[in-house]
Amino acid sequence: MNGSVNRRDFLRMAGLLPLAAAAPGLHHVLTQPPAARTGAQNIIVVVFDAFSAYNISLYGYSRQTTPNLARLAKR
Repeated sequence: MNGSVNRRDFLRMAGLLPLAAAAPGLHHVLTQPPAARTGAQNIIVVVFDAFSAYNISLYGYSRQTTPNLARLAKR
């Protein structure tokens, strides 16, 4: 091995940088008991493929097409 880093190896290492930066904080969060993490908020990420606002009742469509999503939006 000649000690040089090729592009592929560089990209692999660069992909690990965000994980390395978050590791100290993750260790702190994961080692705390759940009771000590009060005040933490839940995050919901909803991802749709081929979803259009034209057919969603939440955005004014006449039929009730997404009642559960509308109920979630009210909360």
